[in-house]
Amino acid sequence: MEKVSIDTLNENESFHFTETKYLEKIQEEGLIASIGENAIGIERTPKIFFSKGEMGVIKLSEVWLRWLMNRIYGPNDRLNQYKNLTAYENNKRVSEWVDEFLSHEYLNDQLKKEQLFEYFYYYLKERSYLVLDIKDGIEYDSNDLDENKVEMNRRPDSINKMFAKIMYGEFSNIDTNNMEDWNMHTKTNINIDKSKIRQVITPDGKEDMLSIIIYLYDKYKNIPHNQMLLDDFVDYAKLKDNDYIQKEGKEYAKNNNSRIY
Repeated sequence: MEKVSIDTLNENESFHFTETKYLEKIQEEGLIASIGENAIGIERTPKIFFSKGEMGVIKLSEVWLRWLMNRIYGPNDRLNQYKNLTAYENNKRVSEWVDEFLSHEYLNDQLKKEQLFEYFYYYLKERSYLVLDIKDGIEYDSNDLDENKVEMNRRPDSINKMFAKIMYGEFSNIDTNNMEDWNMHTKTNINIDKSKIRQVITPDGKEDMLSIIIYLYDKYKNIPHNQMLLDDFVDYAKLKDNDYIQKEGKEYAKNNNSRIY
């Protein structure tokens, strides 16, 4: 698959992420429309999701962090860490989490954030960004509907919509049913040929999704914005990478009986 440095791309490209282990298959078959694991019960038809523009990637990263945090600490218990609680204890825990999330206190919960960041760090390390050569009116319709928003707006006073307003945040108008730039999708059952797909890398050759997000975050971080989980996550990821590099360097020096300067 052809690789392209993100600093050579148009800022309004279409970005799609995937698990790195699927790159070889995508290189052979292209992208096939499907209903992904996280879209079951929401999307009615097979599609391919993407973010429009570099800011779309930034927005999606923040929304994804908020969504994952709720999946980890809400009733879904994504990490299966509350399995030994009694029904009473779990209901109490979920109730406390609802209060924390709706009051925005989750932004200041250091213990929960660290666990979330550790999970998200490796999640991103295992994935890559692709850029898609697709056009409005052909592979997708920019005026298409967000099926998740459609469903929520049928029940405007539901707890699900209250949570969604926080997850979608200032990046979206949750009261409209239209797609947002960070959460676009192709038309139903539209596949993308392999000739229209390239893998995105950083200017210094890093290929993982984490490195792409950090590069874009640094590019746009001075744009005024409200408090975001992404701010703290990027700091966490950079520190973790530095610790990892130093540890690997020491191990290399030990094994080669040399010094690292």
